[in-house]
Amino acid sequence: MSARVRFSLPFVVVVFLLVLLAACGGAAAEPPSATAAPADSATVPAVPTAPADEAPPEEAPADTPAPAAELPTEPPAAAPTEAPADAPANAPTARPTEALPADAPADALPLEVVGYGFGVGDFGAGWGLVVRNPNPAYALEDSRYTLTALDAAGNALYTEEGALPLLRPEQRLGVGGALQVDDEAAVAALEVVVVSGEFVAREAGALITAADIVYTPGNFSDEVTATLVNPYAVELADLRVTAVAFDAADHIIGGGVTVLDLLPAGGSAAVTVPITVGGEPARVEVFAVEGGRRGVPFLSKTSEVSEKFIWEIWRILVSCCFFVLFGCASGGREAGRGRQPFGQRGALGVGQPRFGVE
Repeated sequence: MSARVRFSLPFVVVVFLLVLLAACGGAAAEPPSATAAPADSATVPAVPTAPADEAPPEEAPADTPAPAAELPTEPPAAAPTEAPADAPANAPTARPTEALPADAPADALPLEVVGYGFGVGDFGAGWGLVVRNPNPAYALEDSRYTLTALDAAGNALYTEEGALPLLRPEQRLGVGGALQVDDEAAVAALEVVVVSGEFVAREAGALITAADIVYTPGNFSDEVTATLVNPYAVELADLRVTAVAFDAADHIIGGGVTVLDLLPAGGSAAVTVPITVGGEPARVEVFAVEGGRRGVPFLSKTSEVSEKFIWEIWRILVSCCFFVLFGCASGGREAGRGRQPFGQRGALGVGQPRFGVE
């Protein structure tokens, strides 16, 4: 039995040592707790630990500027173009005039678009356009305009090209008429382009004026009556006269055109212009388009050449008249002296007696 006890005791001691070593080894292998305090807490200050799912903020240097606001990844939507305060809601902004001609003077300015618009009334649709020559020392000849009526989708419904034969220095001129479209209600906007013509050096002078302007609505057509005053010493025939209507906000709401047969030199003449407007106009302006077939002559060099040619023809005619009168006067003097007139000498044959001489 003693031998069995001796065998059992060492076995128990070995097992106890193995268990103790296993326990000590497990404790040594276990990592220290993240919240465990350091051994010397008096010399090492505690630093607050950020949450596991949140990175600690980085401190910017003292001289680093504050970060800019974050920019959007998508470009912002374009801001809508605002129309001028005095423009009608359905009228687009006027397109700029085209470039000046290559031979334009260095100080010349292009033709200006003052305003344009249209109106739809009981008798159709009418339009008006007002331009201005801003040059104080140049007249403009043979300028042109192109007007296009558009629907809501931007499709062209009607296009008209016209001439502005003459604009004197700083002159304001209007043109107008009817929009020849099948459906006037489909017109949503106008597009206007003006092209400056030839610049002719001239000083500002008198212009044809309109007085006693009266708008009269009618059962079949509205009309405008006025009196045109001619400041020139020449009469004007086949003169194109236009009327442009404005509402209380000074928007153009229609227009019309007619032809005046004759405007006397230095005198006046009454004119009636049929007009199509969209509503009751607050005021109407009447313009006379100068230049053209029988209007005020152009001022350009081409016209000056024509004028010189006309003066040359006139000089020749005057010279012929002078020689004819001189011949008649000479014949009268010779007849008074008893001699045959100059124009009848060839009537006597050779050998014929003269005045009783045998």
